[in-house]
Amino acid sequence: MARARTAIAAPAARSAANSRLRMLLWGFLGMHYPTMVGTTFRALSRLAHSGMGLLVAITTPLALGGCIAALPLIGAEVAALGFTGFKIVQTTTGGSFEIAVDVSKLSNEQKAHIRAIKSLAVWPERRGGSVSLAEALAEAKKFAVIPPARVAAVLKKLELADDLKAMTATETKDTFAKVCDATGADAVIATKSTAVTRNMSIWSFERANITMEFLTSIYAKNSNAYIAAIPVTIKVLVGEAKQPSNDEILNGANAELAKNILALAR
Repeated sequence: MARARTAIAAPAARSAANSRLRMLLWGFLGMHYPTMVGTTFRALSRLAHSGMGLLVAITTPLALGGCIAALPLIGAEVAALGFTGFKIVQTTTGGSFEIAVDVSKLSNEQKAHIRAIKSLAVWPERRGGSVSLAEALAEAKKFAVIPPARVAAVLKKLELADDLKAMTATETKDTFAKVCDATGADAVIATKSTAVTRNMSIWSFERANITMEFLTSIYAKNSNAYIAAIPVTIKVLVGEAKQPSNDEILNGANAELAKNILALAR
């Protein structure tokens, strides 16, 4: 009987020891650490839902191959492909974040469609998230960029919805086509976030972070199909001495995203 009681008590003792260890680690990290993580997560969640990912609708006359036409539509899930090409972006105030723009899966045919874009209209974001993207693209003078304010005016005049998350795939295609017709653009660039997650486990080897995922899709009007899907991932470490602001993350990420799009368009 004594042996049985000892065997039963052992797991309970280990559980109590683990609880004390967790409390000790949380105390070491600081009593305000969980609150800080939650606050940062909520702030960055608002940033993600304001839009950072890129969605491109193009109206080029290029013919599409069967494999391209089968690519996922807007809102499709971004598969975990094991892409780890993160780049560290330093902000002007001393903070930093990591970003990965995965263009490794694009074929030469898909790149040819992107190179065919001559002008594009930037989809307006409710928190102004697309302004810095429009500026970064316009500065390179590769595309004739139609600013988000003008697109917003077109949407209002035509009584079209501007919330991509509330629109069906068919509604989105129709709206992009109408914006292109009204502005004379070859392309419409808009935003679509796909996920926001946080890793703050004290047992993980990875530092506490908040990860935001987006999808860059290219839709061809003439074929009524998306011709590319580019995952964009932003990772922000939590608990850094200098935490980047939402605007710094947004502007830096838009600059990096624009750089990749411009490289594809060469």
